[in-house]
This record gives sequence, C-alpha cells and structure tokens, in this order.
Amino acid sequence: MDRQTMNETPDKNGLELSLLTEEDLSSIAAHYAHEVQTGVATFDTSAPGMDYWQNKLVDSQSNAYPIWVARDAQGRVAGWSGVGRFDPKLAYQRSAEFSVYVLDAYQGKGVGRMLMRHALAQLKNHSTIKTLVSRIALQQEASLHLHQVLGFKHIGTLEDVGFKFGKTLSVALYQYQLAVERGLLA
Repeated sequence: MDRQTMNETPDKNGLELSLLTEEDLSSIAAHYAHEVQTGVATFDTSAPGMDYWQNKLVDSQSNAYPIWVARDAQGRVAGWSGVGRFDPKLAYQRSAEFSVYVLDAYQGKGVGRMLMRHALAQLKNHSTIKTLVSRIALQQEASLHLHQVLGFKHIGTLEDVGFKFGKTLSVALYQYQLAVERGLLA
C-alpha cells in the first residue's frame, strides 16, 4: 500500500490521514507523555524515549505494524491509530494490539471514529495480522463505546489488574476479526 492510497480527507473535520512520518513523532511523543502523566488510556507510568517512537516509525513504514495519523489543515496532529505487537511469542504473530489516541482539543469531534474506520479498512488487507485486540480501561467510556459501535467484540474484563494514580484499574478486552482462518494452516 503506498502513501497515496492511505490518504482520506473527510469533509466534516477537514483532516488528512496518512501513515506515520518522522515529522509526527515529537507531537505524538508529547501527547503520549501527557497521557502517561494524567490519564489511563495507557498503563505506562513513564513516557518512552524517542528510540521507542523511532522503532514505531520503522514498524509502520515497513507495514509490519502500521500507524495512521490525522492532521488538521495546519498539519498539526489531531490523533493516531494503529497496531503494535500483541505478544512476542511467535504463535501470536497474526494478532496485534489495536490502539487509538485523540488529542484533547479534538475529542468528541469524530476523529477517533474516523481514525478507527480508516485503520480497520486498511488492515483488512494486511498480509499477516488477522486479529486485533484492544485493552481499554473501564474509565475510557468513549473508547469502549466506539469499539463496540465499530464491531469489536467484548471478550471479557480483567478486574483490578492495573494500578495508577493510587487506584486499581480494570480493563475490558475487545477483539476484532479481520479474517477468519480458524484451524487453517496458511
């Protein structure tokens, strides 16, 4: 898939979507660091360094684990969505962890829905990834709702598995089948 086929410009928000670029990294890293310090969209308790984001860029550009970014008319990052390694064990290679992040100023404006729809449409043709898994803190009500609306299936809830900001946190597990290959060798 080339960059041209990744672009989408919805009328509603005037945002452009494309694969992650080097220019996006500092904005995404800053937003993620803010979420680490103030929110529960991630259970990280310290922000990863730029090496982490450089590796994400390499994985995205190689299409191993693509990430799409929404930018406003001025080129500012509004949010991003994509996949990462679900588990390092080889038997999990067809599964990926699906994530979506929307910057505060763009929340409630359909950016998360747009990012998720775009990512799901692109991932349907992925050569390796067939199953997506999302882990969502129960406090993330908008994300829980969006995953349900877009066809993710609630698999279960892991109760009190996280601890952040002095509170125990429970996590809902959601799964999305890109392709059904149960029991088939491929």
